[in-house]
Amino acid sequence: MRVSAALVLGPGGKEPNQVITLVADITKAKLLGEEFRQAQKMEAVGRLAGGVAHDFNNLLTVIGGYSDLLLADERAAGPLWEPIRQIAEAADRAAALTRQLLAFSRRHAAEPEHRPQ
Repeated sequence: MRVSAALVLGPGGKEPNQVITLVADITKAKLLGEEFRQAQKMEAVGRLAGGVAHDFNNLLTVIGGYSDLLLADERAAGPLWEPIRQIAEAADRAAALTRQLLAFSRRHAAEPEHRPQ
């Protein structure tokens, strides 16, 4: 609640003879302000997740590319072929996680969360 009051001076302007009060319920305004701040936080988290995902994806591209090159020539990999294959699979799984992070970042940067009232 917000309460404001003002004195009204009587005839001659020396003595107050009335008090005007205004009472306002600001509960909804406070809730809306909090929801707006939460939406801003989620948007910032989304932007951060997108930036991290892009940087991480760049690293995964290098890891996946080199492991694919080695796997394409089994002679070059030799006894390390199986560990290199596992590296390539891990890079693929990490790339899938990166895509999920990017989807999360796009969703939260474009659509701030709104709760029903």
